[in-house]
Amino acid sequence: MVKLKPVYCLVLHANTFAGKAATQAARERGYDLILVERVPWDDPPDNSFVIDTSDPKDIENLVRKLEKECLRVDFLITCPALNANEWVDADFRAFEEFSLVDWDRIIRENLNAQMLFCRFFGKRMRERGMGRILQLASNVALDPHDPRHFSGMSTEFGLVHAPAAYACAMAGVLALTRHLAAEYQDSGVLINSMVFGPLAEAEPEPHLESYKNRIPLGRIMTAEDLKNALDIFLDPESSYITGQNLNADGGVSIW
Repeated sequence: MVKLKPVYCLVLHANTFAGKAATQAARERGYDLILVERVPWDDPPDNSFVIDTSDPKDIENLVRKLEKECLRVDFLITCPALNANEWVDADFRAFEEFSLVDWDRIIRENLNAQMLFCRFFGKRMRERGMGRILQLASNVALDPHDPRHFSGMSTEFGLVHAPAAYACAMAGVLALTRHLAAEYQDSGVLINSMVFGPLAEAEPEPHLESYKNRIPLGRIMTAEDLKNALDIFLDPESSYITGQNLNADGGVSIW
């Protein structure tokens, strides 16, 4: 009997809400997991690594460690680094008063990190002639969450609409995906993106109730919805899709 090689899926920012959904989708496919985070887990899972996900040296060290352990990344899923409750540290005043320190941090953790992981692991996929990259992006990449829809609304998380830096980072992830798909072409590496959200598990309740009125399906996305949507790209038979973005947003993008 021929023993099949394990299929490894690396999930970037695996302990976020999106990361957990991606992890579960890969697990249900029977793939072995490599989980990467920038902050420690309370209870670290197997094959988990905590690094500065936007530091090239840390990523290069991770690559070497995986190669030493013969862990080949077949699937790379990148997820946003931010959960809604982390925005409390950002400056939520008007755009022109937004802290440049926070701007740089959000871009670094939510665009630069994705770019670097695509660079390091995409290179190895191209050399092997096979691999897949799926980049998840919050739907603020396309829908700015007009603050007038949430007038006067605030929670313990701060204001409920995402800062401009986060929206720019998410839009950048989509552009990066298209660029890489064009550059990698017939290399055997499929590169796609998926817009999602907002997630019921991740957002403050007042935001969800207000935003739900904008969704044609009339309900907020759940982690289960996200898991099921991204499974399309984990299917081994989905071999003719590259450079595409799936809007898993309940129809908001049709407006």
